[in-house]
Amino acid sequence: MAAQSFKSLNNKDIVTQRELLYEVIPITGSIVSGTYGQSNTATEFPNEGNIKNFTHGMFQSVYDYPYLSSSANHIFDITVGYSTSSQWEHHNTNIAEGENVQNAVKLNIYNQMAQVLVGHDHTGSIKPFKIPAGDQIDVAYFINFSRLLVKDEIKKGSFSISFGTGSNFSPAAGGQSAHDYGGSPRTLVDYGATTYYTDSPAGDYAILTMSADPPAYELGGKPAGLIYYQAGIIVLSASMFYPLDITKHNGVAGDGSAIAATSTIIVKTTNPGQLRGMEFTLMSADASFTSKTYYLHDALHDDYATGANDHPSYSGKILIDTKGLSTEATIAAQIQAAIAHSNGHTNTKLTTALSTTTAANDTITITQYVAGFASNLPVSAVTNGNASYMTINGGIAASMFAGGSGGKDLDGYLLMYGSGYGHIKEENDHTFRQLLVSSSISGTANALRHRIDNIEFQNTTELNSTIHFCRLNNNEFNYSANPTYLSESKIQVKGDNKFTKPVSYVTTVGLYGSDNALLAVAKLSRPVKKTTSNELTLRVRLDY
Repeated sequence: MAAQSFKSLNNKDIVTQRELLYEVIPITGSIVSGTYGQSNTATEFPNEGNIKNFTHGMFQSVYDYPYLSSSANHIFDITVGYSTSSQWEHHNTNIAEGENVQNAVKLNIYNQMAQVLVGHDHTGSIKPFKIPAGDQIDVAYFINFSRLLVKDEIKKGSFSISFGTGSNFSPAAGGQSAHDYGGSPRTLVDYGATTYYTDSPAGDYAILTMSADPPAYELGGKPAGLIYYQAGIIVLSASMFYPLDITKHNGVAGDGSAIAATSTIIVKTTNPGQLRGMEFTLMSADASFTSKTYYLHDALHDDYATGANDHPSYSGKILIDTKGLSTEATIAAQIQAAIAHSNGHTNTKLTTALSTTTAANDTITITQYVAGFASNLPVSAVTNGNASYMTINGGIAASMFAGGSGGKDLDGYLLMYGSGYGHIKEENDHTFRQLLVSSSISGTANALRHRIDNIEFQNTTELNSTIHFCRLNNNEFNYSANPTYLSESKIQVKGDNKFTKPVSYVTTVGLYGSDNALLAVAKLSRPVKKTTSNELTLRVRLDY
């Protein structure tokens, strides 16, 4: 029945409020890594029921249950992309080459994500991803969480993702895909972020940093990605797979971030002629992997002094002139002088010291302070050598830095061999570098997905409410609008006694617009008695 009387609400009767509701979202690695995987043949993509790959190959979708089931919920999408300016650090060449698998797609994905999350500059060009006050992100994984999980946004300071960096991946027993949590574990968090940036068209964002625990200490606090809270998107920099903290390349003694690595050259002869023609290579783990080769000679012309590297027969090599020397100590001192020469390694990263180890042998100890390397011994083995006259202890091949051994690929990234399965079996064994150029996006996504240990964050639901305080004074609404309330113009509940005060029972509150159109109806849980001797205030809350 239409209302027959109204009471207007003023500004004091209406209150608006905003509440934020949080829900913890744990995503375990057992789901992400392929709980529902089945054994594969030699050529087929493994049938991971909760992982959906598309014919367009631009991203991979992860579900919490086999995606063909009506009970499945979409968790997130994962893809990878790089910019046209991305380069290999060691080779100083562009990553984006025409022969790369899905090269154009990877470039387009990077540009699309940057356009949405970063925007354009004043010239209309798409701005690249960049760590605020830090480095540009040219190669990145993108994890786009479903709106079902994120709700309105990811709660600030609640996000963490942890994954292993073991080099091997293999199917587990029973045909299910195994995830490798080995290697140096990584945990990226936005915990403790005190600055939230607002210059993104997609809303607020912050820096993801390496947690100090459990990763190795040299990675603690290292920026490794971005989190966009309202968009629900995580941008993971390829640097999260880099074992060196390149911001601390100039580590020196006394710097807590630097690791001292040593090797020794031991001189065992007093006859310089026995060392003639011996060579060794000394390499610094600096940004350019500086390499110097030293050779020993005792019969060159005196014009070519120790430290010179201009003899035509030994182009590019540094001379250690041992002519006329007759003791281990003087020969060792000459070797040390050559290394310390201006043509050698004169920097704070590498130092030498001379000591007598026995009555017959003298030792040159070479020490290098480099952040992030626990065993970066910088001297390679002697060539044309004789261990009876000179030895190098603890030396390693130059490939430790430049050739891909020691758990790193050519550009220093952690090796990711056996990184999962691409659409073809040949995509199984790739380093991180090879993944970017030679593997499909699905294969590259598998490399990270199979190593995820845990993802956790809190979502946010923004609940806006308008509260109307409907006040019923003692002389208001004491008569019912129900037609059965009257009989022959008499109020039924009063009987025939005209001195009895009116009474009504409130069951429903209607909120009307300015044109008397009914907008909302609120029902009371039970009828409330209203007479001339009491007043009521009914609180009606509208959530939206």
